[in-house]
Amino acid sequence: MDKIAILTDSGSEINQQLAEKLNIEVIPLNITYSDKTFNDFTIESSYIYENIEKEVPKTSIPSLGEIVDKYNEIKEKGFNKIICISISSKLSGMYNAFMLAKEHVEDLEIEVFDSKNISIGTGFFAILAKKLVDEGHSFEAIIEKLKSKIKDSTPIICLDTLKYLTLGGRIGKVKGVVGELLNLKLIISCNSDGEYYTVAKNRGSAKNINNAISMVKKELEDIKDYYLVLLNGDNQSALEVAKESMKDLIEEAKFYYEGQIAPTLSIHTGPGLFGIAYFKL
Repeated sequence: MDKIAILTDSGSEINQQLAEKLNIEVIPLNITYSDKTFNDFTIESSYIYENIEKEVPKTSIPSLGEIVDKYNEIKEKGFNKIICISISSKLSGMYNAFMLAKEHVEDLEIEVFDSKNISIGTGFFAILAKKLVDEGHSFEAIIEKLKSKIKDSTPIICLDTLKYLTLGGRIGKVKGVVGELLNLKLIISCNSDGEYYTVAKNRGSAKNINNAISMVKKELEDIKDYYLVLLNGDNQSALEVAKESMKDLIEEAKFYYEGQIAPTLSIHTGPGLFGIAYFKL
């Protein structure tokens, strides 16, 4: 009988606590300063923000050996199949790394799924996949279901600056520089190719956040089954505003989570981020 594991990377926002709760396997992304190295599980986002003016650290994917070790660790737990869910191949090398590593293990059937998404927009696929495993769906049926849901996972990301996306080379199709004098702020998301693009521009952070809340309310007004997550990057006040405004949607969500974004993602987006993500079931 097949025993299927779900594996993702920490750029999916599946942190250690969620991973334990949901029984999802996670491999962390790495963070390197000039004098020390961390990963998403050994550093807090608050540390990034406190030190980002002094140094913007580099991020990297795990080594091929680390991924192979993770595959073998999962095999030793009794699993014979793995569905790997990666953040967008246009934003990270994780998809290719998962693919390369599977050539170095035996007695494991491994499917690597490109979510074409980022943050919890990727994590939603891991959560759904684990639910389908628990319900007894076959390996092939789960993979087909994930592929059919690509357009149903949407992160709405409010940025205060493009500085850090630009520094990290992950600007994608985001157009227009945030005008400091005009106080223009951007809402971005991932397109169907898995690249960042501009959804809207607003004058001022408060208007940007309210615009994002309105967008999500409109998208979910006739949807009965959905997942919903609120995330912030050193912007707890925005999260509290959204929680109050979206109380009914939060209560009806099939899965709800709130918190601070993963440390690696905080490096690429900088302080002041606020995000709402939804997944239409």
